[in-house]
Amino acid sequence: METKLVQILLLVLVVLSIGLVSWLFKEKNDEAVFKKLKLFPRWFKLVGIVVVICAITLPWIFKSLLVDGSNYIGVIYVNFGLFLICFSRDKVEDEMSNLIRLKSFYRSFGAGFVGFFFITYLENSVSDDFSQLSADTLLAVILGFYLVSYYVTKSKIRSAE
Repeated sequence: METKLVQILLLVLVVLSIGLVSWLFKEKNDEAVFKKLKLFPRWFKLVGIVVVICAITLPWIFKSLLVDGSNYIGVIYVNFGLFLICFSRDKVEDEMSNLIRLKSFYRSFGAGFVGFFFITYLENSVSDDFSQLSADTLLAVILGFYLVSYYVTKSKIRSAE
């Protein structure tokens, strides 16, 4: 029963991912491509927030989704929700927000890897066995740091105006 539910949840995630990627790469007007980044519509942020909240809470409500007491499926869906939030448009999309996005991605990849190695160090300093954290953790750190960096930088620039 549990493996069937996990397989169904992963299949839903794969189908949604394929649909979203194909939507991003469909043919668009050449002028629109050069003026704007290809981003999801604004309402995808709300969908991403709902996915993140459900991914965190549902496995603890339905204990059958937990594997050895850990929320592995939830981590995958949290990353999917963060992806939707990161790649959705804001209310005002202009060149400044594109520049902020670019700088935030640079910062997030650098800080994400440093944070990942720092978390791995902390994890291994507590226990005697060496264990490396998963790629899901790395992706969550990078996406989370991107969101923080983007919105902090954007709020600083907007408040300075």
